[in-house]
Amino acid sequence: MTRKELEQLYQEAEYHSNLYYNQDAPEISDFEYDALMRRIQEAEQEHPEWVTAASPTQRVGGAATKAGELGKVTHLVPLLSLQDVFSLEEVYNWWDGQPLSVEPKIDGLSAAVTYEDGVLTLGATRGDGHVGENVTENLRRVAGIPARLNPCPWLPEHYTLAVRCEVVMPVEAFQRVNAELELEGKKTFANPRNAAAGSLRLKDASVTGERGLLAVAFQILYVQGFEDVEEAHRPSLLQSRDLKLLGELGFQPVNSLPAASKEEIGAAIRRIDETRYDLSYWLDGAVAKIDDRAVQTTLGATAKFPRWAVAYKYPPEQKSTTITRIYTQVGRTGRVTPVAEFTPIQLAGTTVTRATLHNPEFMESLGGVCVGATVLCRKAAEIIPEILQVLSRPEDGEPFAITGCPECGTPVVKSREGNGAYCPNINCPAQFARHLAFFASRDVMDIDGLGPKRVNQLIEAGLLHQIGDIYRLKEHREALLALPKSGEKSVENLLNGIEASKDRPLARVIKALGISGIGSHVGEALEARYPDMDTIRGLSVEEMTVIDGVGPISAQGLYDFFRSQDGSRLVDDLAACGVNMTSRTYGQARPAGALEGQTVVITGTLPSMSRKEAESLIKAHGGKVSSSVSKKTGLVLAGEAAGSKLDKANQLGIRVISEAELLALLDNN
Repeated sequence: MTRKELEQLYQEAEYHSNLYYNQDAPEISDFEYDALMRRIQEAEQEHPEWVTAASPTQRVGGAATKAGELGKVTHLVPLLSLQDVFSLEEVYNWWDGQPLSVEPKIDGLSAAVTYEDGVLTLGATRGDGHVGENVTENLRRVAGIPARLNPCPWLPEHYTLAVRCEVVMPVEAFQRVNAELELEGKKTFANPRNAAAGSLRLKDASVTGERGLLAVAFQILYVQGFEDVEEAHRPSLLQSRDLKLLGELGFQPVNSLPAASKEEIGAAIRRIDETRYDLSYWLDGAVAKIDDRAVQTTLGATAKFPRWAVAYKYPPEQKSTTITRIYTQVGRTGRVTPVAEFTPIQLAGTTVTRATLHNPEFMESLGGVCVGATVLCRKAAEIIPEILQVLSRPEDGEPFAITGCPECGTPVVKSREGNGAYCPNINCPAQFARHLAFFASRDVMDIDGLGPKRVNQLIEAGLLHQIGDIYRLKEHREALLALPKSGEKSVENLLNGIEASKDRPLARVIKALGISGIGSHVGEALEARYPDMDTIRGLSVEEMTVIDGVGPISAQGLYDFFRSQDGSRLVDDLAACGVNMTSRTYGQARPAGALEGQTVVITGTLPSMSRKEAESLIKAHGGKVSSSVSKKTGLVLAGEAAGSKLDKANQLGIRVISEAELLALLDNN
């Protein structure tokens, strides 16, 4: 490997590290990231003279990315990450003969909580290991973090105790939250770790409390005031004893397995692997720690890792099976998804019998899929079953093809993006319930009291047959009152919420139509440019294409919807029900900003602003924000760990600016 190739690996690792730690949106699996880091470590071992402070092996991955919103917290003790190894031999080579505490490595978001005289006073995320985000109020609503410690008789009168926990979202809660987000038409989480991170950082702590998070304690970080406590209950003497003390205080501590020989170390790691799927949350390895805290202190740490611990990472499990059936299902937007059923196999601790085949293009990439084919499967991120490749096919096997909608029989159409097949019938029964829930969700028409459960209840009661029936529910007040759990007050609130939704901005009404690929940004652009819905409905594809944020595919989708019988009927029905069809921003003069007409791409972690704050600032000064770099990009706003977008900007000769340069540009305007 050349030095230039190593630097390219640095950039790749920084890019993926930023996605994982700071944006909670990884593009590759943990296993793939670990393999990338291993390549870097091997190259640095061969060429130690190449190692610089820019190496991802020299730093903790995260950063306090939302400190502007949540406030910064400097940790009393650095929250370092762990050195990963991938074989028992590496664990044995690291071990120096000291007694160990072998513990599960929990895959969540690390946080530190501080107690003064038994009362929780501060909670923070790990951030970059030294500075994290203040999430105290959110952590108060996480199971496993006591607001007040148990009044154990051995506790001193006045003391300080800081504890490190891993905040996780149990798999069952993850599936529930994602199902709710999907029904509301919102972006779902990629995995429980992302879900835990996103939920813990929410501005609304009450929503955090609804997400079902759990904290597992695994380390006492700092103590003060325990000098006179008897040795049997004095913290920070033995790691294994600390975990027992944490249990007495009211935490849910991680389990500890003692090990004092190579055989015991290997047995403990295997035992954790064999039982990890019995837990409600994710594990991705086992941690071997020197049990004696005094020895830990003597060994110390590098800039990134403690020398007294090492993490053994489990490889992803893969198994082969045979497809027994292929069928299709349809979602809210009409996307028809093929699903493969196969001979049951055990993966990641559960019995797996099916996996999505995504779309026709995915099936083609596998070389065709058919009943009787033998396929290799795994659980993506140990949650979602996926087919990796076709190992063999029967000679007479016919590749599966999607033809009609499985619910209404309407012939499917291929998406213009080339990534799926769709049912064009907006009144398709399978789409209807999901569209209703999306229509009423908070970011769309915001109808309080009309969540997914109530929508299904009203459909089953025969009160909703089409979207416009929402606005005719006031004619069925007695029928509403007769439904289970529908008291006078709840019905009144529902009807008031429906009435209030009639006055939503035109941009929201456009989003509520449920047109694939048309979100609030397109609605806002249309509302600003045209006076009413009738004008918008009459636009040609060419006229729509010139609107900011509307490309050829979106323009054609809008055009087709408004000219379809179902789309036209839906808009007419909503208008007849009194829903607002008039723009409130049309013709409003807006002063030109410093970024007027500029398309800006944000990449990396900014020093003091979150990504959303930066986007709002850019838009407020006339700019547009794009997610990808192209020849049309005017500026690239780059922070730490900028990655491949920065490389592409440099290749295209696009101006790259820092956060400070952006603020100076706006101040001078």
